[in-house]
Amino acid sequence: MTDYKKFLIYIGTTLAIVLPFPGRIAYGIFALLHFNVSVVLLTPMFYAINLLNVKFLRLGICSLELVALTILYKQLLVIFCPVAALTIGFSFYLPAVSAVVITIFNLRIKNSIKESCLDKLKKSLSISAFCFIIFVLRDILGFGTITLPNWQSLLVIKIPEIPFLAGNSFMSFFATIPGCMVLTVLVFFAGLKLNVVFAGEKNA
Repeated sequence: MTDYKKFLIYIGTTLAIVLPFPGRIAYGIFALLHFNVSVVLLTPMFYAINLLNVKFLRLGICSLELVALTILYKQLLVIFCPVAALTIGFSFYLPAVSAVVITIFNLRIKNSIKESCLDKLKKSLSISAFCFIIFVLRDILGFGTITLPNWQSLLVIKIPEIPFLAGNSFMSFFATIPGCMVLTVLVFFAGLKLNVVFAGEKNA
């Protein structure tokens, strides 16, 4: 797979995760957990579809699996943290679609399910690392807080105001959707400059 195609997959999937969710670390953790679980559980289905030679059913079967997983995850979140479940709403379904994008554009299946799952998980965790950085920066710069998951609620830690950073009216721009897009591009290209975006994937 070319670096250009990898770039499109990475940036597209990252935006699909960070844009629909509020710019808080807690919501990011919920989103990234769902995203990685979806990718890992979807891989055995792709493996089985290839093994049974029914590739024409791939999109329909995987879509049904993702919807079912998302519904189950959402119900579990209602029990654990109803505030987060209500705030997030239907946003979980967009990262679920991006999980399909990751596997469809990278159709290579390893010799075993374990190898395939590890290969896909490596890519999803790489994307998750960039998404988590964006969620952290948005929470700190845009809101001046650190927000973490907690039982039945969210734990909000207020950060003392730092001049020209948290609480500054300009920095609150990063809490908005346009600010999220700008921050995503800045973080991603910083990763490219540091050669950490496609590290270990030259032969993928």
